[in-house]
Amino acid sequence: MLINFLMDVLDACQNAGLEVVATVCDMGANKLLGVSEMTSFFRFQDREIVAIFDPPHLLKCTSNLFLKHGVENEKFEITVNGD
Repeated sequence: MLINFLMDVLDACQNAGLEVVATVCDMGANKLLGVSEMTSFFRFQDREIVAIFDPPHLLKCTSNLFLKHGVENEKFEITVNGD
């Protein structure tokens, strides 16, 4: 459903004369577009559109992983699960 919405928006932008060169998505949506580490773009109407990851979302995911696995910083001595 999200992909269909994105395609509708891209189509409307193109019909309005705008040239979309990149999109910003979280990690999950990019996978649905076929974007991977090897291919940083997807095709829309014979054009390559670059998919850029959302930096604040990446920072949030990193923070959540640190909290989940008990990573703490005690005066620059990092501990993981108390070790």
